Amino acid sequence: MSADPSIRLWKSARDGDRESLELLLRQHQDLVYRFCRARLPNENRAIDATRVCTFMMDHGQSNRYFDFIPECTGTWHALSHYRDISGRTEDDDGKISWDTMELKRNMYNRVTQWHHEQFAYLISRLNNLHEPTGQTLLQNITLCYGSSLSDGHAHGERDLPLIIAGGGGGAFKGGQYLKCRRPTSMSKLHLTLMETMGIELSEFGGEETPLKLG
Repeated sequence: MSADPSIRLWKSARDGDRESLELLLRQHQDLVYRFCRARLPNENRAIDATRVCTFMMDHGQSNRYFDFIPECTGTWHALSHYRDISGRTEDDDGKISWDTMELKRNMYNRVTQWHHEQFAYLISRLNNLHEPTGQTLLQNITLCYGSSLSDGHAHGERDLPLIIAGGGGGAFKGGQYLKCRRPTSMSKLHLTLMETMGIELSEFGGEETPLKLG
């Protein structure tokens, strides 16, 4: 009995085959796209069937190889610990080491960039679909993309780099780079996102004031 095609695809993606991994991620993002554009039969209007979607490209301790990216060696998790170059820590595969910390960190950054490119695929799909009003679907939704860590080696959670894409139905202005002047909880951002969806909460995660994004 031959293996199910979806299982074969998943195994190839797990083993670091670029074509399979990109196809798998795009299939999942296509599902997000389809959920967002759900429509009534014979009517050109959204049925508002899906308000919230979450999607994780990979987990924090992924041992996936990204050898298909030029000059990248080692697993995704090992590369995130860019200060360890001996190849002999518990995070390594015991086979690969690196000459310098800078070299290893550059590999880590290239893998991160590859993930950003996958996210750009979803943005493009949403931006190419027009609503009956003439606006794009991207203008009427909000995507929050990022990671739970800002520094994979130190497991640091401060200064999280986040991308907010989409107009949120007019709630957000794009083309901005915002840096908080003082330590700011992610809960403030969550309050802002919920506020744009019409959810009124007086407090979330210990925070009472939404983050102003402009």
